[in-house]
Amino acid sequence: MSSKLNQPSAKESHLNKSEVGTNVPTSDGSHQKNQQPKNPASHPKRQRHQLKISPFWIILWIALSLINIIFGLIAPDHDFLTLFRVGGIALCLLYVAKTFPKDYLLLAAMFTTCISDIILAFNNTSEFGLITFLATQIIHLFRLTGDRSRRPITAFACFSGALILLDLCFSLIPLLFLIVGLYAITLTMNVLASYRWHRQDPHNLLATFAAAGFTLFACCDLCTAVSYLSLVSVLPAFFYVPANFLAWFFYYPSQVLISNSSKLPSESKESKEPKKSLRSSKSML
Repeated sequence: MSSKLNQPSAKESHLNKSEVGTNVPTSDGSHQKNQQPKNPASHPKRQRHQLKISPFWIILWIALSLINIIFGLIAPDHDFLTLFRVGGIALCLLYVAKTFPKDYLLLAAMFTTCISDIILAFNNTSEFGLITFLATQIIHLFRLTGDRSRRPITAFACFSGALILLDLCFSLIPLLFLIVGLYAITLTMNVLASYRWHRQDPHNLLATFAAAGFTLFACCDLCTAVSYLSLVSVLPAFFYVPANFLAWFFYYPSQVLISNSSKLPSESKESKEPKKSLRSSKSML
């Protein structure tokens, strides 16, 4: 009986709902709009776009960047610096696997990036290393553009593979130039796709990281092109050393930013807490 008496009638509940958003008279005779209380959980997209990076990773990335700059100036040709740089890219892959374990495209892109850097560490003009880098850019293009561009990107990937196979069989043009040309096209499309994502969602930190990361990536590859052209005497030879230094100066921060550009929510402790609370409530029932 008491529970029935305490429940509001249908008419009262209808009146309570209709009061929200209506004008309520105040003491001075004016009317003030009764606004609905803000619910912090009513914006799931904003919560999904939030990215909380552990201070450990931030300190580690800053330290690795400083070591890369210092040793790049002191001992640019030392083997330790090469291993150190490849290890830094491998740490980015580990970070993605820990933070975005369900973003399989980002994981695949960072994995092929590591493979490319390992190959190019032994031979910086390796054609197979550049092919894996081309695959990296195509994977990034898939994840940045989404389903709406899957067919044209798949067609471009098949067309690129056919061109490479055709050139391997008939040697129409130097394979290195063909791969670099296809790579430049995909990198340009990734820069444009990341900026489009940033314009569509300017308050999304992940989109900002993507745009900044691919911009630095393009700067790195531009320096790499200058380094190669100075190596083959197209440009003056004194461009070679500073171009190599600037290439890694841009490259490592670009990979750190790109590793934080997932389009999926991160696996944080906060996202796992509701699941635990639901399990505990079920066990209590």
